[in-house]
Amino acid sequence: MTNKRAEVVLAAVAGLVLVTCLCGCPDDKKKQVPRQELTVHLEVEPAHLLSLLRPDFWAKRITSHNLFEALIRLNPRTYAYEGELASLFKVSPDGLTYTFYLRKGVKWHDGQAFSGEDVKVTFDKIMDPAVQAASTRASLEPHLASYRLVKPDQFEIKLKAASPFFRVALANLDILPAHIIGEGDLNKHPFLRKPVGTGPYRFGSWKSGQGITLKRWDGYWGKKPRIPTVKYRLINDPNLALKLARRGELDFIPRVRPAQWEGVVKKDLHFRHEFVRTRHHPPGTTYIMLNHKRPIFGDARVRRALAMLLDLDTVVNKIMHGIGQRIGSLYWIKDPGYAGDLKPIPFDPEGAKKLLAEAGYKDTDGDGALDKNGQPLRFTFLYVNSSKTQQRWLTIYQQELRKAGVLLEINPLDWAIYLQRLQKHDFDAAALGMRLTGPFSDLYEQLHSSQVEGGQNYAAYSSAAADRLMEQIRVEMDEEKRRALGRELQRLLHEDMALVPLFAEEEVGIVARRVHGVYASALWFQIRDWWIE
Repeated sequence: MTNKRAEVVLAAVAGLVLVTCLCGCPDDKKKQVPRQELTVHLEVEPAHLLSLLRPDFWAKRITSHNLFEALIRLNPRTYAYEGELASLFKVSPDGLTYTFYLRKGVKWHDGQAFSGEDVKVTFDKIMDPAVQAASTRASLEPHLASYRLVKPDQFEIKLKAASPFFRVALANLDILPAHIIGEGDLNKHPFLRKPVGTGPYRFGSWKSGQGITLKRWDGYWGKKPRIPTVKYRLINDPNLALKLARRGELDFIPRVRPAQWEGVVKKDLHFRHEFVRTRHHPPGTTYIMLNHKRPIFGDARVRRALAMLLDLDTVVNKIMHGIGQRIGSLYWIKDPGYAGDLKPIPFDPEGAKKLLAEAGYKDTDGDGALDKNGQPLRFTFLYVNSSKTQQRWLTIYQQELRKAGVLLEINPLDWAIYLQRLQKHDFDAAALGMRLTGPFSDLYEQLHSSQVEGGQNYAAYSSAAADRLMEQIRVEMDEEKRRALGRELQRLLHEDMALVPLFAEEEVGIVARRVHGVYASALWFQIRDWWIE
């Protein structure tokens, strides 16, 4: 048997990820036992399964348009809007009135009939300030003038002003069952761990510390998925995940660590024969948050100086093995409005020292550490303990900071605790990935001052000028004008060092050859479209 190398590259072109076979597949005649279930590597356990509350990236990946559905959906291939729980929707010529004609014959996973009351109660809950859904509320509230149930199967929304982002918000608004969530405190509802939806998959089980299972919903109104069971198996150790994949116990690892990619996946004949490699640019960026509530980060010169002490070229080339691209803006690099003239912050220790001196930091007692008013320039950086890549580059960062007289403590945490600390602004510095809900950059939820308390503005950044620009961008319907406003915003944020842009990440992963129909887009992988032979 001749060994042949194969790789599938998912290359983002205008936001859409295309699949290109570079060479032939191996002629492997080994028989496999048919197994009609897909096992997906789950890196971290979500806190709950309702991403409308306290957004969780994995909760959204697992449930949105799989277990839950929205009124409309963004087509993952064409990015055109199409009806989901609404079989038809109309928009008035002035863009201010949306009328949704609800799909008939839809059932909830518990057998109850779907109706317009479910839509109304969902909106009621989300717009209730007592519900911990500030991020979802922020995607609707600036636009929403009113909503009402016109008929049992007709729902109407009126906007304050036409908005290019409103449909994105609707496509990410999971509709919930009124007969379950209508009563009680949604923030603590059992529904968060045992959800009921209308999607092609229903909730199967959740074993804490082990994983989450979805089952095909045979009562689904639309095209039923071809894979009957999808298991999200929790494996915190990425090396163990590869071992399990090699034994046939994992079919899909969405994100392989760079060192694993170079050292194992690209060299091991088993992975080359039994798996296809995936590579794509997810919509979003990775950045460092310096908590603006902390006095030491109140000066933009300090924030910029600390950014200049991180040798990102070495991080990308040596630690990430070239997987990732440096950026100078917080916009997605594939966004047509990305300000490409903004250069990444250079690694410049001498320049950083000058900025820190201008900000009043000097080594007054000769101990090698910079201080101001008797207080050393010292801070703690939180990271998720499962991220070995981040641990490695933080160690390099710590060394460079120490050379400049800055003291850094590195603190690893479990994901759930890490997220709680961010939400409470109980941190000095941390890194996070901004994942967009579609192929359109909108920084409102991450950086608008209204999102500091209860929202996703964990860094507590506040700027009246940035607020105005983000608000204008959300209502500007002219595409060229909106892009111009976006470039102005990007320059302002760059000057302020609101957040420190790191990389336009690439995600590299592996999927078993027995799995077919694999493609990715700005909306991630669409497991509901896959099948197994």
